[in-house]
Amino acid sequence: MVSRFWLGSKHRKKSAQTQVQISTSKDTSSDSNSLPGATAISSSLERGATKSHQNKPISSTAIAEYETMKSDFAQKSASTNYPVSTDDSEAWYSQGNSYRNAGKLDVALACYSKTIELQPHKQEAWANLGWVLVGLGRLEEALSSYEQAIELQPQDAEAWANQGWVLFQLGRYAETIESCDRAIELQAGDANEHPNDHFAWYQKGRTLFEIQEYDKALAAYDRALEIKPDDRLTLSHKGWLLFGIGQAQAAYACYEQSLQIDPSDRFAWNNQGQVLFQLGQIAAAIQSYQKATELDSQFYQAWNNLGVAHFEQKGFQDALRCYNCALDLAPDFPAAWYNKGKVLFFLGDFEAALAAHTKVTQLQPDFYQAWNHCGNILFHLGELEPALRRYEVVTKLQPQFAEGWTNRGNILAQLDRPQEALNCYTQATTLLPRDAEAWNNRGKAMFKLKRYEHALDCYRKATQLESTHSDAWNNQGKTLFKLSKFDAAINCYEQATRLDPDFYTAWNNLGVAQFHLQHYDAAICSYDRTLKLQPQFHQAWYNKGMALFHLSQYEQALDCYDRTLKLKPDYHQAWNNLGFVLFHLGRYQEAISSYNHTLKLNPEFYPAWYNQGIALAQQGEYTEAIDSYDRAINFQPDDPYIWHSRGQALARLERNQDAVTCYDRSIALSAENYQVWDDRGKALVALGWYPEAQDSFDRALRLRAKDPAIWLSHGIVQGLQQEYTAALESYDRAIALDSNFDRAWYERGNALAALGRHEYAVTNFDRAIAIEPNFCPAHQGKGQSLFKLNRYAEAIASYDAALTIEPNSFEGWCQRGYAFSHLEGWEDALYSYQQALKIDVTAATIWYLQAKTLLKLQLYPAALTAYDRAIELNAQDYYSWNDRGLTLAHLGRQQDAIDSYRQAIEIQPDYHPAWHNLGKELTQIGDPEGALAAYDRAVEFHPQDPDTWYGLGNLLWQLEQLPDAVFAYAQVTNLQPNRAEAWYRQGKALQQLQEWERASACYERVTSLTSASYDLCYSHGRVLAQLRRWEAALACYEVALKLNENEPAAWYDKGLALAALYRWEEANSCYDRALTLDPQNYAIFYNQSRVQAAQGEWATASLACIRAIELNPEHADAWEQHGRVAIELGDYNTAVASLQTATDLQPRASSWLLLGQAQYHQGDFFSALSAYRQALELAPDCAEIWYHRGYLLGNLERWEDALNSYNRAIEFDPNFSLAWYQRGQAQFQLRTEPTENLHSYHCCLELDPNYAPAWYQQGNLLFQLGQLTPALDSYERALQLKPEDYYTWNNHGNVLGSLKRFEEAIDSYDRSLALQPQFYQSWHNRGKALFHLNRYEEAATAHERSLEIHPDDANAWNGRGLALQHLGCWQEALACYEKSVDIDRQDPLVWLNRGVALFHLQKYEDAIACYDNCAILNPDDRQAYHYRGNALLELGRWESAIASFDRALTLSPTVEMGTSHSNAATSLTTRAWNSRGNALFQLGNLEAAIHSYHQATKVAPQDPSGWNNRGTTHLNLQQYPEALHCYQTSLKLRDDDATTWYKQSIAQQALGQIDAAISSLGRAVKLDPEYTPAWYRLGNIHLVRREFEAALADYEIALNLDPDRAAAWNSRGNCLIELNRLDNALFSFEQATGLDPENPEFWFNKGRVHSSLQQWESAENCYHQARSLTQPDW
Repeated sequence: MVSRFWLGSKHRKKSAQTQVQISTSKDTSSDSNSLPGATAISSSLERGATKSHQNKPISSTAIAEYETMKSDFAQKSASTNYPVSTDDSEAWYSQGNSYRNAGKLDVALACYSKTIELQPHKQEAWANLGWVLVGLGRLEEALSSYEQAIELQPQDAEAWANQGWVLFQLGRYAETIESCDRAIELQAGDANEHPNDHFAWYQKGRTLFEIQEYDKALAAYDRALEIKPDDRLTLSHKGWLLFGIGQAQAAYACYEQSLQIDPSDRFAWNNQGQVLFQLGQIAAAIQSYQKATELDSQFYQAWNNLGVAHFEQKGFQDALRCYNCALDLAPDFPAAWYNKGKVLFFLGDFEAALAAHTKVTQLQPDFYQAWNHCGNILFHLGELEPALRRYEVVTKLQPQFAEGWTNRGNILAQLDRPQEALNCYTQATTLLPRDAEAWNNRGKAMFKLKRYEHALDCYRKATQLESTHSDAWNNQGKTLFKLSKFDAAINCYEQATRLDPDFYTAWNNLGVAQFHLQHYDAAICSYDRTLKLQPQFHQAWYNKGMALFHLSQYEQALDCYDRTLKLKPDYHQAWNNLGFVLFHLGRYQEAISSYNHTLKLNPEFYPAWYNQGIALAQQGEYTEAIDSYDRAINFQPDDPYIWHSRGQALARLERNQDAVTCYDRSIALSAENYQVWDDRGKALVALGWYPEAQDSFDRALRLRAKDPAIWLSHGIVQGLQQEYTAALESYDRAIALDSNFDRAWYERGNALAALGRHEYAVTNFDRAIAIEPNFCPAHQGKGQSLFKLNRYAEAIASYDAALTIEPNSFEGWCQRGYAFSHLEGWEDALYSYQQALKIDVTAATIWYLQAKTLLKLQLYPAALTAYDRAIELNAQDYYSWNDRGLTLAHLGRQQDAIDSYRQAIEIQPDYHPAWHNLGKELTQIGDPEGALAAYDRAVEFHPQDPDTWYGLGNLLWQLEQLPDAVFAYAQVTNLQPNRAEAWYRQGKALQQLQEWERASACYERVTSLTSASYDLCYSHGRVLAQLRRWEAALACYEVALKLNENEPAAWYDKGLALAALYRWEEANSCYDRALTLDPQNYAIFYNQSRVQAAQGEWATASLACIRAIELNPEHADAWEQHGRVAIELGDYNTAVASLQTATDLQPRASSWLLLGQAQYHQGDFFSALSAYRQALELAPDCAEIWYHRGYLLGNLERWEDALNSYNRAIEFDPNFSLAWYQRGQAQFQLRTEPTENLHSYHCCLELDPNYAPAWYQQGNLLFQLGQLTPALDSYERALQLKPEDYYTWNNHGNVLGSLKRFEEAIDSYDRSLALQPQFYQSWHNRGKALFHLNRYEEAATAHERSLEIHPDDANAWNGRGLALQHLGCWQEALACYEKSVDIDRQDPLVWLNRGVALFHLQKYEDAIACYDNCAILNPDDRQAYHYRGNALLELGRWESAIASFDRALTLSPTVEMGTSHSNAATSLTTRAWNSRGNALFQLGNLEAAIHSYHQATKVAPQDPSGWNNRGTTHLNLQQYPEALHCYQTSLKLRDDDATTWYKQSIAQQALGQIDAAISSLGRAVKLDPEYTPAWYRLGNIHLVRREFEAALADYEIALNLDPDRAAAWNSRGNCLIELNRLDNALFSFEQATGLDPENPEFWFNKGRVHSSLQQWESAENCYHQARSLTQPDW
């Protein structure tokens, strides 16, 4: 931002800005005549900017001000030249006035002089002579003239005023004020002669401004403007004053008014621009400056200011044009040259900028800021030595200019002259000890000199002075990094980046520190931030690549190194790392190319030769790899790793003996490399030297017992020696070390398989596969073990995985096919066998298996061919003969099939499948007896064959032997629980036997095993309907109808099920569909009528019922249904007629009951009671009749009789829920015991949990009884059933609020309000819940909504007040309480709350009055007295407070040991005792205070506050054991209070328990790491114990938290003295004395350090200062 130079008073404070802007006034005769304002960047520039104008004669532009000076003659419109008599003094006087008015001041001077010569006592002549002398610039003579005029006429106020003006111009301000005051005094005494005279006040204001008495000056200007409101000069000067004191807006108003009076005042336009500039209204300022230049194009100061404004808006070309205009008018105007240099610099024209600033130094050689800018430009151009010379001039011209020293230091630092730079930076910190940047620069120099501890002190000082100095935090981090304090460095870097998120080098440094701590992910995030800010920063790309490599993110690392090398192609380390990454990506040839590039850049960089060898070896180019290793060995022959790698390459070439030699050489260089021993063992294994190999592995394991790979090798060697159990132990060791070691799990599986432990082997193979899914041997081994365990499906998956890797395995294909055949996966089995036969075509078993598979696939001719081929290869294969028979049967060649079966039986007589197949075939040809005989033989040979039992069951079904068939099917399902057809046939047989449950179970099993069929689903549905399991039946009907939608029986039965489930509309649709298929079925019409009635479709139900009656007029049920429907239609006459017909056809209680209901609705209560009596005669135990009788009696308000009827209903049907509910309602009317009432609702709900009214009523009763949780459950059940009931939601919220579950309560109130927004109780209740959640603003809003609906609710006003009170809006809360009191003045709680609000508004007397009112309304309100005491405490009325606390305690319940009270009561009593103790403490009655605190702990021994107060009082009495006991007790109750731990340490230290004190302080800082006093005390203890390093660490933390703690700096210094770190100690004492210069101890300690450093003069100065503070008269 550019700054401004305003030409003005030399008394104003100098600005430190660098942009020069000129302000002018109407008066340009001298500096003192200009309007005062802010000054330039230096006094020298100010003088230079005005020097050429100070001695100019007054021009015509100055007359405007002199016109305000008073004269005693009448002014004329034109001058006249009358002849003058030489002795006529009056003529001379008149002539002088004429010339004066004409502006001929020299002639006027002669005339006035002649007048005085002729008439020396003419006072008016002396006065006017003074005026003319002023106009001629002869101020001293003018002063003498005014003095003479005053002497002649002391009462001439105008003369006094004009004399004051002259004195002002002469800088004699005190005399000016005296003259103005005299003029004002005279004017006040002669108002008639001097009406509205303002000039004296105006002049006095100017003078007061110059002596910086701004308030008085402003008052004087205001007085002048009261007299003459339109005086533009006063307005202008007042504006300048307001601007000077920071009231820029008011200043603008003055200039605006002045310009309205005189819009041609160019100076006012210029100064108004200044004000607008200060207000940040740059565009408006530009317009004002432009107006000034339009009025006077020669106004070079305005051109300069206009340039500054354009510069501020970054209009650099416009600014340059304005500066050039100013310089065209005033070529020697330094300010314009200075500003021009500034804008040229911004435009990038550095040479021209340098020339401009150089011009300033030529015009004003002592203008050090210009020299400084010259140095800055040269520095920017890289001309360091010339820049240094300019800065040397700056520091010579102005040694107190800290920036000059800083810039000089910066150049020296660039020139690598750190010590000289340090000297400059030290000078800068001396001049600006509170300048953070100066300390930061000083730290940089220290860092460059590797004086890291000193640098750290400087950086810390910088951040203490300016906590937002990001560069200082970054530099502090770099220093800590150098000191290997990585965590602390990270904290600093993080602070730097928080302060400046765009500080990319800090982000990079943060990443480096995180990398060193192996926090690679965090480091990458930091590098990413760096590169987002500075994508061309190659080092960050390199660093990120390293971090990504360590995270094995090789592709990303590769990208990073590519970016690095694009930015810095000759970075050979990056080429090497790039190769390493490519190697890990398996891109070995590219890696080799990268290594070659590295070696071109640096052929002696042996790591690249070594890495190249590794890459070549990885590609199998072992000979070339050996050559690379040899080149590496040439540069580094003693590197064991190269010998090791060379041996590995030789081993790959099977030159194992040579490999062993290399391994031996590597071992000779470094015998502790376990990998070499391991590889040596492998080479020895290859040579067949197993014992020697095992020795090598043993040696490797001694070096690295926790390496799983070595244990694996060890186990393999043991396995090669057939020591499987020992091998298992080695594998176990490997797995214990690395549970994800796939090879170890695989080898362990092989060992277990070799031992025949296949289950365990599978587990091991699974682990290997889970770790490495493409591990082919593990899949193969798992498949073999699973096959042996008959787990074929799992085996198939393993074989598939293995065959994917090894597709030509004959055994694998065979096993796969065999496994598929066991799972009936015939297509896959056939394919597998075909693949196997391609490998071995003579395998008879595979031909058999292929034939069997073809048979299963119903490819009978092909199967027959395959069986013949199998029998050809093995004629005694009875399996093939049997299966050949099956094939022939399928081909319709039944006799040939029977012959094949008999051939199989001949070869193997007990082969039961042949007997079974024979029985089946005999059944097919109509030989049941032969078939039964065959099945019997099959069962005899193999009773566990389910197929035989199934065939036997089917045969028995055909023979209608159903129980035996059921038995046979049951044998099948026992043997094969998933055989659906057996379950189905068993179910059909059981259905015919009407065994519904068993039949249903069978159908359910079939449904779970197979796809649905119509018969299955319909049959199952009918069985379920017989069991009244309607939902299940419905599901079956629906599936059945999907399979066959034209079956009326299924539609009808589905309708019945839906009706039973009260799903009326769906049931009606089903009946409609059934009627379309069977329209003459009266039962359907009758049931449809019932469904329609249930839906409330009474007219339609009536029609259906009539249709049923038409189809069957004798159907009494239809007449009764018709009567029921008529009741609902309100056609009670028809209902009575139909029901009487029903009773005539079949007198049933249900018909009489309905008849009674119809008569009840007719109002014929006697007939209705008679009908109920008839019904009860037929069914005296019918609860429903008693219920309706009770309901009728209840409507007659015969509640006792109604209750008896409900009791009889319940007697006969204890499960009649509505009877229980109505019983509860009758009890309510009779006002029975609530618990009995509650019992009725409870019973209702046990029977009908879905009856919402009962849940609601039960909730209300439970709430009244205080049973909150059950009440809540009741409301919730009610809401589940009837969620639209807003009353229930409101009550639900009330219970939740009582349970302190306020969030849920709010949800309930919200639901209530969503249903009924005008329900004000819910708004009020919502506000209360929000209050309890501390959501006070929302609570206030809720209460406000309640009050909008119901404004006279005192409770809502009180609730709103409480919410506002907790928001700190005490005044608004008080207004609410006032409103509540107006509505209800008898509520003590509102008075109490009103008092609390007044208390917080510090209106303690009013609060006490409210508490008194509360106590009057509720004399037992302990809170009122307690709060009253608190208010009295605030008023310092300790005794009265104690009396109030005593009254509160008198009302408190007596606290006895072993008794319990509410938490609120106990808490209030405790607080009262504590507050009473506080009052006594204030009175100095500490013993009595202890007694009160003791009572507090007695009342609430679990409350730590009382113990704390007791402890503090004991501490003040120096009763340390007692204090310690109290603090210990407090901490047992609450051990997370840092302050208590701290106070406990004080007591412990006083008792000499130093270790305990340290422990307490440790707990304190652990709880509150920023608890400065604890760190400081901990440091002091360590210092006393001479544990200096620990003490120093404590002081460092304390000072980081509180840099202004002088005592901590002093203690730190003492500690550093003990550590003989004197420079650092001196720094600490400097900080201490700077913070507390009145402490003699600090000065004395500082002197000690100077003495130790033999800095005697400095030491003596410190001692002198210490003595002067301790002995003031010394």
